Amino acid sequence: MRKSTLFLIILQLFFIPAKSWLQMNNDVHKKQKFRYITIDNGLSHNRVNSICEDKYGYIWIATIYGINRYDGMRIRQYNHILGDSLSLPSDVIYKVFNDSRGTLWIGTDDGLCYYNESGDNFFPFLVQELPARFNDIFDILEDENRHLWFATISGLYLFMPDFLM
Repeated sequence: MRKSTLFLIILQLFFIPAKSWLQMNNDVHKKQKFRYITIDNGLSHNRVNSICEDKYGYIWIATIYGINRYDGMRIRQYNHILGDSLSLPSDVIYKVFNDSRGTLWIGTDDGLCYYNESGDNFFPFLVQELPARFNDIFDILEDENRHLWFATISGLYLFMPDFLM
C-alpha cells in the first residue's frame, strides 16, 4: 500500500508540471498569428522561391512571375519587359540576395542582374564564361571576404565585386 501511494505521488510530481507546461506551450501557439501574402494582396505569383530584406527594410519576394517589393503595406511588382534592357532578364526569379555592400542581386532562369536604386530598374550582369543555355542562377552567397558565389546548372562561379563598391 505504501509503495503504490509513493508511486502515485511521484507520478503526480512529474505529470502535473508537464501538463501545465503543455497547456502553457499550447496557449503560446494559439496566440501566434500569421499574415498571408498572396496574389490576392498583389503578389505576382503565389509560388515564392526566395525572399530577402534590403537596407531600407523592403522585403523582396522572388516568384516564378517576377519580383515583388513589399513595404509592409503595398506590393510593387517588377517584371521582364520585352525589348527593355533595364527590366529583369526573365520573369522566372530563383533567388534574390542582398550583399554586405547593399547591392540587391537577382538570379533568374536567364541570367543575373542587380537592382539600380536611382533608376528603379535592373542592370544585367553578364557572366562571360557562362554559356547562354546554362544561364540559370539558382543561388547566391557572400563569403567572409565579400566575394559572391553564384550557383548555376553548370557549376559554381566565384565573383569578386570590387567594381560595385
